Amino acid sequence: MLEVNHLKVELDHHVILQNINFSVAAGEWLMICGPNGSGKTSLIKALSGQNSYTGNIFIDGKNHRFLKPDQRATIFGVLEQHPGSNFDFTVQELVRMGRYPHLKGWLKKWTAADQTSLEQVLYETYLWDKRDQSIQNLSGGERQRVYLAQLFLQDPKILILDEPSNHLDLNYEQDLFQRLREWLKESDRSIITVMHDLSLAKQYGNQALLLKEGQQIAFGEVTSCLSAENLYASYQMDVSRYLRDKYQQW
Repeated sequence: MLEVNHLKVELDHHVILQNINFSVAAGEWLMICGPNGSGKTSLIKALSGQNSYTGNIFIDGKNHRFLKPDQRATIFGVLEQHPGSNFDFTVQELVRMGRYPHLKGWLKKWTAADQTSLEQVLYETYLWDKRDQSIQNLSGGERQRVYLAQLFLQDPKILILDEPSNHLDLNYEQDLFQRLREWLKESDRSIITVMHDLSLAKQYGNQALLLKEGQQIAFGEVTSCLSAENLYASYQMDVSRYLRDKYQQW
């Protein structure tokens, strides 16, 4: 589905990422891991078209550079780390925007089927009772759920998520990852997620890409990629031992 070859990102003549190579097939959940400053967010911005790059990105064999904006919107759904809006939208108004790439005709007419999809997503993300509230009056965790609901309504082929569980209570975090796992079961879908929580990365991902200072340390099946040796190369510490000590009290 997605193939990245020799990707390089430069910002202000400073190399952020270099020689990044990986692929994501339909049904795969890729976890992008690494310490702060390793280039994780810059990578997903390149994938979503926000950062320029050299090298090649292919989606189903088509060159990423030549995708039109409406094509890109049906392929990629992106949740940034700190989404926000200065406008006083209600919850359902903001979620509804996710449906725009699928609306038909020159006037992009909203149909009964679109309304049904909207209501279903609001119920499934526990936002139905807040649908008429302004997003300016929501907590950080509630806003995060609104933007996630917008993505589910957009229903792209590839979800790109930058720390999606930020600000979420544990019950919503668990529900989110289980819902993402169910979403992935539909045909021709993939997920790419930037994750600091390595335990969640191993629990839900089946592929991983490990970075350090803009360089690729490892890519492959999640357990082998996030091996003790590779994690030490990336984080310069015994991550496996640290996590075992951290969670042994439970």
